[in-house]
Amino acid sequence: MRSRTKAFAYFALLASAVAVKAQETKPVVFPLHLEIKANAVVKDRELGAGDDGAAVLQDIVVKVKIRKTSSSPYTEPLNAELYVVGRRVRNDVVYGILDIVKKKGFTLTPEDNYVYEFESDHYVIGHTTGKIEVGGEYEAYVVIVTDKDGKIVGTKSSRKLTSKEIDALRKFRKGIVFDKDGNIVGNMEQAKENFKAAVPVALQDDDDD
Repeated sequence: MRSRTKAFAYFALLASAVAVKAQETKPVVFPLHLEIKANAVVKDRELGAGDDGAAVLQDIVVKVKIRKTSSSPYTEPLNAELYVVGRRVRNDVVYGILDIVKKKGFTLTPEDNYVYEFESDHYVIGHTTGKIEVGGEYEAYVVIVTDKDGKIVGTKSSRKLTSKEIDALRKFRKGIVFDKDGNIVGNMEQAKENFKAAVPVALQDDDDD
């Protein structure tokens, strides 16, 4: 009986030692704090003007800078998503996804001063003004950073968004047009065609025959 009790005690001690060793060797992940900066460079170019309005092109590019501000080490890979959003003129509740940029598996290392930078594609969107208002213009950017498991660890937006709105935005694809309730109501290609059709009318002089 005593030998059996000693055996049980030995195995219990061995199991606890293995558990302690596992805890000691488990990697420690420290809290991550990020500073996310983004800058939308938007330049207007007027194509021309007529008696009833003008045609304007907007050149858009969004630049993003992500920096680790926490002093604790963090070597796990990160992912970033950038959404560039436009708005239909004369209607502030209809939006379009101008560009989506996704960067996967980057790390913030001392060699790069714990900084990672990227930017959107160069995008051009047009609209007409005056009596005929057609097309769109730049509205906002949204930056989302996630860890290797997909958990959001940082966001930055040029306008206030709820977590529900961010979740809805991540489901959209580039080129879709959606309303304030998140319903898809069209696509950017149709908006481009509408703008092209409106340009000659906007630039027309009333004296033209």
